[in-house]
Amino acid sequence: NMYSELREEVQDHAHVRNAYFDQ
Repeated sequence: NMYSELREEVQDHAHVRNAYFDQ
């Protein structure tokens, strides 16, 4: 499912952003 793949990618980017701002 292309939609679920896109959702996972967006969540992964959000996780990276959160880790960046936590520093």
